[in-house]
Amino acid sequence: MYIERRKNLPPYPTSSEDAITKINEFQDADFLMFRGEKFVHLPEDSTFICLTTEKNLQSVKEVFPAVQIKTCRFHLGQAWWRKINGESKLRTAYNDKNNDLPIWLKSFFGLSFIAPDDVEDALVELISVCPNISVGRLFSDYVLETYIEQGCLFPPILWAETPSSNPRTTNGAESFHSTYNAQFNSAHPPIFFVIATLMETQAESVTKLLTISKGIIKPKSNKESRKIENLKNEHKHYVNNKTPENLLKYLAIVGNRNRGFKI
Repeated sequence: MYIERRKNLPPYPTSSEDAITKINEFQDADFLMFRGEKFVHLPEDSTFICLTTEKNLQSVKEVFPAVQIKTCRFHLGQAWWRKINGESKLRTAYNDKNNDLPIWLKSFFGLSFIAPDDVEDALVELISVCPNISVGRLFSDYVLETYIEQGCLFPPILWAETPSSNPRTTNGAESFHSTYNAQFNSAHPPIFFVIATLMETQAESVTKLLTISKGIIKPKSNKESRKIENLKNEHKHYVNNKTPENLLKYLAIVGNRNRGFKI
């Protein structure tokens, strides 16, 4: 397959400058068209190359000015686990079965399942019941400075949200990258081979979008549906009776169920 495909492509570029020059020369060629539509977009100053269809390009221009950034809950949990494992006092306390600190630490993972405006008050409540403040503050201070206080790197609006059916992970994108990378048998494949592979990916994406537009959508598994429903019920119970005690109970239940994986 690779050999046959190679016969339809120009000679390999010898450098990045040569690649841009050749793409500029061939960007209107038939083999760089996707279903008769231009696929390679190269600006006049050649500062970057955009590989997509014109319709997608227009959509990006329309969508990105008002895009809302959301972080991945899985990777948020991994970052917090790294902090716990990276501090010897936290790690030791967490692995101590006779210590109440592990339960307290797990409650933090429930913070990503409440409204952003409620996160700061929730942290205050968690700190107020910390079983060992000298050790616990190693983690609470980190969360406060990095994820909650004014001017922090990742404010709650990015990572906190009440339970919903919307996915809050990058699993889809990572699955795509894994499949995409598997198409190449070298670390630096020829640019025209990369473009051909992207065209095949585009064709597959078009097929999937047509399927979705017809209302054919793969349903969530029963396990995932039950998990989402349980989260919604726990949150509804908490919202109907908002007290510090119920908040801490909600964080403990949800945090323990959604604390990610230790690394």
